[in-house]
Amino acid sequence: MTLRCPSCHGAQQRTLDSISRQALLNGYERSFQIDVGPHVSAEATTIDLLECADCSLRWYSPLSTGGPDFYEALQKYDWYYQGEKPEYKHAASMIAGAASVLDVGCGRGAFASFLSGGQHYRGLEFNQVAVRKAKAEGLDVIVRSIEAEAEINPAAYDVVCHFQVLEHVEDPLGFMAACTRALKPGGTLMVTVPAEDSYLALVPNGWLNMPPHHLTRWTDKAIHHLVRKLGLTMMDIWHEPVADFHMASYRQVMSGFAVRDSLGIKARLQDPSLANRIANRIARMPALNGWLVKRGESHFGFSGRGNSVCFAARKRPSSLQIHPIDASHSTASTTLAGQDVIAGSGVPVEGQSRLRSGLRDIARLVVLRLCASGAGTSKGR
Repeated sequence: MTLRCPSCHGAQQRTLDSISRQALLNGYERSFQIDVGPHVSAEATTIDLLECADCSLRWYSPLSTGGPDFYEALQKYDWYYQGEKPEYKHAASMIAGAASVLDVGCGRGAFASFLSGGQHYRGLEFNQVAVRKAKAEGLDVIVRSIEAEAEINPAAYDVVCHFQVLEHVEDPLGFMAACTRALKPGGTLMVTVPAEDSYLALVPNGWLNMPPHHLTRWTDKAIHHLVRKLGLTMMDIWHEPVADFHMASYRQVMSGFAVRDSLGIKARLQDPSLANRIANRIARMPALNGWLVKRGESHFGFSGRGNSVCFAARKRPSSLQIHPIDASHSTASTTLAGQDVIAGSGVPVEGQSRLRSGLRDIARLVVLRLCASGAGTSKGR
């Protein structure tokens, strides 16, 4: 069977990285005490991160999504359903008057509290616990899919929105098409996803950015391509700045990136290598952290961007048109060529000289920084 992109249905892709099924299961168990075995295909020994050659969407193969019990297990963490997100304020600022608003995958309905008043709000949610909490707040939240809602109430809403939902969906094109069918002509679709064009793309061992939690990873290019395919008109695309509560992790990721970039170590989904452990230790050194963050930002194209990207697109007066799959697409799949590595290090052999040079530079910097710190302390006394 031909492997196709879940967003544009293109048949050409390349493999960016892979992780073993067992490593994925171990990561969720260690980090969240959740057994995701029932939610990850037992037939796959590895999970591949692919990138579409046509639209640049990144997705995991096989697509394995978590069931209701998986998401109920995550709810024990207070941070999972956040009551306040920067994208809520941004999206609400574009909704005025007595607009009818459909919030898909609304959780507890937190977005409703950011609306200015006068709007008719309805939320769709599958999680029964979240639905009960939303109803207890007097919100119109029901258990229903967007596909069913679009069939029951077609072209009924001025605004259809969803926040941090699309990346969990196996069929993003079909899901977004249903959202568009629920919109009135001239209505607005508002969507927020984790930003792949941000520091999130550099995070190793980021289990919640992998199956069965996240199935897709959205670059700006992939977003624009999807909007065009749906026949919508892009109105706005906005990257949130790094939030205060994410600043510590942002600095750690950027400083780690600076060290790995100096040593020629590629960012991986999972990296248990000795070289990565050494890089992490260097990145955490207080005397170096500020300098490394600045170096990482100067070498990374998306510095200062936070976790999320929010976009708004308008439905045209004409009917929705999904472009058919082009059967003439080549079915060939390209894979990034494997590289020989130093045993146990994860560093390409061809980069050994760069590794040695980078280590020498960092060692000199450590000595200079520590000496400067010592001199400053003595002078202060």
